[in-house]
Amino acid sequence: EKRTSLRKPQALSFVRCILRPTLTDQQWIGLGVLFVSFALRTLLIFRGGQYYFPDEIRYENAKATAGFILNGRLLDALISLMSGVEHIGFRAAAVIPAMLGHVLDNNTPRIPALFLSFFSVLNIYLIWLLARRVSGTDHVGFHALWLAATSQSLMYFSRHLLPYDIS
Repeated sequence: EKRTSLRKPQALSFVRCILRPTLTDQQWIGLGVLFVSFALRTLLIFRGGQYYFPDEIRYENAKATAGFILNGRLLDALISLMSGVEHIGFRAAAVIPAMLGHVLDNNTPRIPALFLSFFSVLNIYLIWLLARRVSGTDHVGFHALWLAATSQSLMYFSRHLLPYDIS
């Protein structure tokens, strides 16, 4: 009678690698801070306030571009996307939630605001990574993460459809 080629110690060590997280306590807390940051932005978005700034009209351009794309009018979509010189990258990225809004037949500004708030949280994450890389310690990176997450200037525009966080 032959035994299987997978020995018991190897199987157990594989299971331990899967089940045991490789993150430090500070990194788990950091991920929690990022989650809470996104949750607070989501709460802020659902309280309203979109279309307060004149700059938010750029999202309307993305909605028009998405409509052209979904109707197969790609040349019109390209013309719509390139119709102005300001924040072309924002308008191109905003086409993604605009298309989702068209597909869902939902005209709420909450979908694009949630999409754009992801970039606000991504900026906090990048600050965390940069501080860890420059300092060489998780401790300094965690402090930078905490300061960025509690910064009002990084939170203020997250409910609006503005290009600041994505740029």
